[in-house]
Amino acid sequence: MVQKLLKEDKPLLGFFKGNSFKMNMGMNLEKAKKTEYVILKGWIEENSLRFDVLQRIDGNFEKYESDSSYMRSIPYAGNYFLGVSVSGGMEAARKVTEWFSGKSEEVERFAGIMRDILEKSMGKVYIVGEINQETTINFVALFNAVERNPIEDILRKYGKVEDDTRIMEIANTKLRFFWRGDRLVMTNLTRQEYDRIFGRGKLSDDPAYTYMTEKCGVKKDVLRIYVDLGDIIEKMVGIKVSSKLLFIQYYDDGFFKYRLEVM
Repeated sequence: MVQKLLKEDKPLLGFFKGNSFKMNMGMNLEKAKKTEYVILKGWIEENSLRFDVLQRIDGNFEKYESDSSYMRSIPYAGNYFLGVSVSGGMEAARKVTEWFSGKSEEVERFAGIMRDILEKSMGKVYIVGEINQETTINFVALFNAVERNPIEDILRKYGKVEDDTRIMEIANTKLRFFWRGDRLVMTNLTRQEYDRIFGRGKLSDDPAYTYMTEKCGVKKDVLRIYVDLGDIIEKMVGIKVSSKLLFIQYYDDGFFKYRLEVM
């Protein structure tokens, strides 16, 4: 394996046995703890910097994958876009609660509520967020409900109702839950603010996202993250650059594969 790897013409190559290579990225699924080996590759490809990590694991994890095509349709309402398979259970719920700070027990309770909602959902939950220097950020999560009633029962336990919108207080944030078609919307925006932002466009309007995803060719994955690095850098330090990042975690024939591309 190592000899074959060394024959590849890439500036960065690595081979790690067992769990000697620690990764703090993607979905840390409990059943994927046993790693046989990890391969790391890095190189410049056309106009992009690309890294591939291949994690050889025991077991079959195809059930954690789901189609990511709807991600193109989520509102272009921030600079951070995420799609995570609801089959990831509590780990998927934690991806949602990463946007909140506050007392740990309060956030943990909220993660439990999110897990209950995810259990009544299918496919992926999509998150749109804004990373900047402000203390208040825009946040939108879209759940694909199997049925409305079970989710309504969950929300009824924890939230009050105002104008057909369920409202829940968590970590000093007022979250609103309402329906758009078969999608449950969770956001700190009002319904009117959400509709106005949704009207600005979709992620598919970003040519860089379309280009990077079509070049990648992965249709089903566990986790997909797209970040407008240029927008974040400009808002944080005032420097204008054009840079985008795409991260994908998917399962393929005994491997968890992690693809990171920056252009």
